[in-house]
Formats: sequence, structure tokens, C-alpha cells
Amino acid sequence: QLTVRQIAHIMDLQVSAPNVEVGNFNGTQFVTIRGIGFSTFTHVADPTIAVHVDGVYQPRVGSLLGAYEDLASVEVLRGPQGTLYGRGATGGTVNVNTAAPSDTFEGEASVMV
Repeated sequence: QLTVRQIAHIMDLQVSAPNVEVGNFNGTQFVTIRGIGFSTFTHVADPTIAVHVDGVYQPRVGSLLGAYEDLASVEVLRGPQGTLYGRGATGGTVNVNTAAPSDTFEGEASVMV
């Protein structure tokens, strides 16, 4: 489904997931879910949308720039997720899961112009 929906970057989530907006402000990427998101761009405050890659919390959305290679799934959980994901999940959570290694030799290349 990620290939069919052409999700190749975190910026592509806003096309497929309702109420999710992803953008850039002064070189900093931000995610908002249902209007709740990161409103401070000073790199000192914690974001209000938690982002996890393979279960590991990513404190900044910009750290996802290289995480979109060999994806297994991406899930967007709306609403407060503090019970499961801690204090940084006031507006929701984005979970990115990479594919497990396989026993066969595989490769993929892409070019963007």
C-alpha cells in the first residue's frame, strides 16, 4: 500500500492520512494531527506529536529524513496517546516500522530529479 499510495517521505503522509499535516518551517519539519502539533521551532521544546521508528522515540521529525527506505508499515494514531507512548504524544503518534531482513539478496534503487 505504501508503494501504491506513493508514500516515499514523511511529507507524503498528509496526502493519505486525513487530518495529518506535514510541513517545513525555517528548515524544520513539523507534524500536526487534528490541528495539534509542534508550535515552537527553537529546538528546545518537545514536540506534541510522538514519532517512533521501530519502537524507538525520535525527538525531532527531521530525524526521519533517512527512515523511509525499506518500509514495512506506517501508522498514524490520532488523539492523546500518553498512556502508551509517554508525555510527548499529546496530539497523537506516528509509528514507522522498517522491513525485517530477508534470506535472499535484494536491492532497490531510485532517482529523484
